[in-house]
Amino acid sequence: MNLFAIRLVAVVAVALLPQLAAAVGSEEANTSSEIHRSDVTLMGGNSNPDIDSIKLAAEHHDPDAQYRLGVLVFEGAVVKKNLSQAADLFRRAADHGHAGAQNALGYLQQQGLGVVRDETEAAQWYERAAQLGNTDAQNNLAWLLQEGRGRQKDLEQATTWYKAASASGHAAAPYHLGLLYETGAAGAQDRTAALSWYRIAAERGNAMAQYKVGAALISGAAAAGTSAFVDLRDSKSVESRDPDSGIAWLEKSAAQGNPLAESLLAALLNRSVTTSRTDRSVTTSQPDARRSDQSATPPQPDTRRTDRNSTATQPDARVVSLATAAARQGVPAAQRLLGAIYEQGQASVKDPAQAIRWYREAATRGDVDAQLPLAKLLDQGPKALQDPGEAALWYGKASAAGRSEADLWLGRLYQDGRGIARDEQQAFRHYQRAVEGGSVEALYRIAVLYDEGRGVERDTRRARDAFAAAADKGHPGAREFLDRMLKPADREIDPFNPTKIGRF
Repeated sequence: MNLFAIRLVAVVAVALLPQLAAAVGSEEANTSSEIHRSDVTLMGGNSNPDIDSIKLAAEHHDPDAQYRLGVLVFEGAVVKKNLSQAADLFRRAADHGHAGAQNALGYLQQQGLGVVRDETEAAQWYERAAQLGNTDAQNNLAWLLQEGRGRQKDLEQATTWYKAASASGHAAAPYHLGLLYETGAAGAQDRTAALSWYRIAAERGNAMAQYKVGAALISGAAAAGTSAFVDLRDSKSVESRDPDSGIAWLEKSAAQGNPLAESLLAALLNRSVTTSRTDRSVTTSQPDARRSDQSATPPQPDTRRTDRNSTATQPDARVVSLATAAARQGVPAAQRLLGAIYEQGQASVKDPAQAIRWYREAATRGDVDAQLPLAKLLDQGPKALQDPGEAALWYGKASAAGRSEADLWLGRLYQDGRGIARDEQQAFRHYQRAVEGGSVEALYRIAVLYDEGRGVERDTRRARDAFAAAADKGHPGAREFLDRMLKPADREIDPFNPTKIGRF
């Protein structure tokens, strides 16, 4: 990405808050899987170890050789993978005081790999290794103490061990400290301290910390975890915002395959593509209140058109790549973005079926913002893909989450009896909620129901008032029908179908 592109993304990033980190998936980051640093470190810099020599030394009870062989057997890259044999080798070395083996054995017992799962014994081995200065064991023991697994929960002790590991250069420990300070789990919430610890972990290469720092620098607030940004700035430190550096940290995190960073970068890049082109006009569809018969073709979902002199908005290929990678790892925000790309034809081809697939993935994971577009595609999309029953379900969930537009569309399904049993009382209730959210169309429909006595007791005065209010707000049919209400000769014209005489 060139410098101009980075700066454009950074400018857009500032404007994206707080929706950028909405619904990002779980941040649980137990790094206890780090039973060793790397093959190179274990083998003294030799990535092609002399297996026969290591086996011979292990048979002669050399703890370091037993540990090294255990690692090779655990990984299965150089010799055949055998978890039970790895556990036996680690135990033999651990009994002779080898800290790395003690940590490795603790990990296998914590996870139940090659041995019976036993977190209590795992904690004991972690503690023995931690006392010997093994930083991975210190980090792993701290996590068990933090979670109350294998030991009684003790956040003070957890903090002590995290700090010990961090002081010796461990990459994950300062990230965990950042989480403790950010959430206030270990005492008073301290956002400044949290960001400081995240920076340390980020500099050491921790992908989650890089994501945290990147999001914080972009917005002045860090992406806190499962659903929203948490402000990590001191109230006097507004100048801490640095979008260019924030993008750079996100790039580093994404390069390590962090799906949260991939998702956030995809959102930023996608918005920058849109921003870099001319403004678009948006045509928003409204349900046609004058068509109430069940055979009527439902209105189409929102469509987007570019201005005459602009080119169609297409996402950078990298946007699709990043969003797809994060979506496949279960990040709801990325799944929703991918759904929008396919719905609006921003990918190579418009694909409503793929849009439904990804919206459904996000909505199923609790992403509220995916529920409404999913419902609208199932309700109003291509006929072969329509499922008004499922649409009603997602409209209902979106309504319960406070999305008033969902009430308008759900009210129409109740009124028309599509996908659910016809119930004009429910339709009226949902229209009322939509009106509270500012829907003029719902106000017009309420006026019609009052006038016809459908779902509510007939009340011509309230009908007239509602028609007048809708007309004042620009509804195209409200003024026309209000005039007709005042002309007795035209009183039988159907407000839902002006070509049909008689009540609907």
